Amino acid sequence: MQDAGGWNPELFRGLLHRVMVQADLGQSDLVKLSGTSQATISRWIRAENQPQYKALQQLANGLVVRYTHLGDLPTRLLSAAGYGDKEYVPPTPQSEWEEELRQAREAAGAIEDPKQRDRVERIIDRELRETAELLQRRSEQLREIIDLILESDSH
Repeated sequence: MQDAGGWNPELFRGLLHRVMVQADLGQSDLVKLSGTSQATISRWIRAENQPQYKALQQLANGLVVRYTHLGDLPTRLLSAAGYGDKEYVPPTPQSEWEEELRQAREAAGAIEDPKQRDRVERIIDRELRETAELLQRRSEQLREIIDLILESDSH
């Protein structure tokens, strides 16, 4: 999985610092996002050793989903660590929502009382329908706005 460009400690250290500043993240935030230890993050910040791909990928995924304003910095971070962006497919912001929905359904399925479980599942289904309807209305409103802008630009 290592890129032909190889591990570039100076570039990695600089990009990681930039990520932390632009996303206002501390070491403890990086620990949570990457699923690694405080000691590992400390070594990453000092660029003492090449990060393991899986942990760095988990960090990149969290950054892509939660801090969209970082743009391509997470992908560049992977490249600087020696892992080319060819293999990395960033998650879409929706994937986090889908994971939360999966966890909610899993938690509902674990409820032992069938009446309570059915009630929770109905609530989840209702919320999903309402969310879908809201998204549909917002999409229609956005299309109308775009049409108005395009129409006014053509005059």
